[in-house]
Amino acid sequence: MPLRGESPRRRLCARVPISTVLVAALLLGVYLLIQDGLTAWTAPISIPYRAWGYQHVGGMLIAPFAHVSPGHLIGNLVGLVVFGTMLEATVGHYPPHRGAVGFQTLRQNPWVRAVLIGPAVIGLVGIGLSLIALGPVIGFSSVVFWLMGVLVVLRPVIAVIGLLATDAVRVTYLAVVAPVVGVTAEVQFVTPWFAEIALQAHAVGLLIGVLTGIAIRNRGSITADAPASYVGAGVMLIGIDRGLWAIFFYDGGGTYILYRAIGVAMVAMVALLVVGAVRGDRRARALIVTTVIILAAVAVPYNVVAPATAEETDRSLTVGSYSVSYAESVPDASVDRIPVRMGPLSTAVTTSGVIVTDRADGVWITAVSADELAFEQAAQIPLAVDGQRVQVEVVIDRWQVLGNDSAYRVRATTPSRLPLFESPMSTAAPRLADQQITLVPTPDGFDVRSGGQTRPLPAVNETVQLGAVVLRTQEEHVVAEAPGVEVVVFTRAS
Repeated sequence: MPLRGESPRRRLCARVPISTVLVAALLLGVYLLIQDGLTAWTAPISIPYRAWGYQHVGGMLIAPFAHVSPGHLIGNLVGLVVFGTMLEATVGHYPPHRGAVGFQTLRQNPWVRAVLIGPAVIGLVGIGLSLIALGPVIGFSSVVFWLMGVLVVLRPVIAVIGLLATDAVRVTYLAVVAPVVGVTAEVQFVTPWFAEIALQAHAVGLLIGVLTGIAIRNRGSITADAPASYVGAGVMLIGIDRGLWAIFFYDGGGTYILYRAIGVAMVAMVALLVVGAVRGDRRARALIVTTVIILAAVAVPYNVVAPATAEETDRSLTVGSYSVSYAESVPDASVDRIPVRMGPLSTAVTTSGVIVTDRADGVWITAVSADELAFEQAAQIPLAVDGQRVQVEVVIDRWQVLGNDSAYRVRATTPSRLPLFESPMSTAAPRLADQQITLVPTPDGFDVRSGGQTRPLPAVNETVQLGAVVLRTQEEHVVAEAPGVEVVVFTRAS
C-alpha cells in the first residue's frame, strides 16, 4: 500500500508512467509502420486491420491498436495518456507493503511491472475486447473505456477530472500543431457521429473496467478515497460525456434511428447498479456480469459468420485478394450477417457506394457511400497487398440534367482503369424543335440521343447535330440549340 502522504509520482519508476508511454509508442508505431501512416499521415491503410471476424486472425489482433485517421489516433492517444497516467499513478509500479524486504520475485520488481506487466495487461485487454466486439471495429477506444472503468471505481473524482483533462490536452495539442488556422464556410459531407463509434465495444470495455476496479478495491491493496455514490456519479458522467447513451439502429441508405431517451435511461440504470456493486451487493454485481456476458455473446455469432459475398463480375476491380466494385441499393452484408427481423428493427438494409470485399478474410465494407462519392467526386481507398500500399482511386463523372435526375458513370482510375457502373439514362425536360435530348452513360463515356439518332457527347468547344438540334459543349455546360432557341440542358456536377 502506498505510504501515507506519498506523492503519486513517487509510486512510479523514474517518476514516469512507463507503461502508458510504451503503449502510446505501440499505437504510434502501428499507425506509422504497419498502416503506412509514415507515407500518408492522413490516409492510413485501415480496411485490412479491422476486426472482421474470427477467420481474419490478423485483423482481430491488430484492430485494437490501429486507427482510421490522424484524428482517431490522436483522440485515443490523448485518452490513453490522461487516463493511463492517472491509473498508473494510482496503482503504482511498486508492489503494496514495500519496505525493508527486497523485491523477491519478478512480479514484485517495479521495473518489470512498469516495462513488461503493465503494457502486457493493457495489450491483452485490447485483444480480448477485440474478440468480443460487435462489428468490424478498429481503434484503441474500448481500452480507454476500460481504463476509465477501473479508475472511476478507485478514484472517481480523478476520473471525472480526467474527462475535462482530455479536452484540455486535445485543445492544447491542436494549438501547438496548428496555432493559426484559416477556416472557410463550405458544405461538407458528414455521417452522424454516433454511427461511427463502436458503442457495444465501449460499453463492454467500461463495464469490464468497473469489475476490474471492484476486484482491486476488494483486495485492499488500494484504499478507496470516495464512497460508492461518487463512483455511480462518475459512471453516469462518463456515460453521458462519452456518448454511451447513443443507442441506434440501421434504417438503410445511410439513415439511422437514434433512441436517445432509452440510452440515457440505460446509462442511469447501469450507474445505479455500479453503486450497489461497489457497496458489495451481490445481485448488482451479478447483473453487471450478466450484462457483459450478454453484450459479448451478441458479438460472437457475428464474428463467426462470414458476410455473404456476391460473385465477382467483369465490373469489379481485382486488387490482390480484394474486389472493388460499385453498386446501388444492394443488401448490406456487413450489417445483415446475423439476420434480425423484429418489427421495425431489421438488419435487412441496403447500401450504395464503393464496396470492398475479400472472401478469404471476411471483408465486406462500403468504403465510400454513394452520397459521399457524389459530393467529393473522387475517393482514395488505400489497401495492403503483399505488404505494400496499393491506392485505389474511384471517380464519378456526373451531369445534372435539366428537369430530371442526374446521369453519371463511376470508374476506377488506379491502379488500373475500369468502368464500374453507369446510371440509367436521363432525358432533359425541354423540347426543342419537337425533340427531347437524352444523356446516356456508357462504359466509355456519355452518349446523347435525340431525334432517333445517338452520338457521343461532344468534347469541349465541339458540336454534334441531332436532327434539328445542335448540341455544343462548353467548359461546364452542354447547350442545345434550335432555330430561335438556346437552352442549357446538361450541367457538369461540381
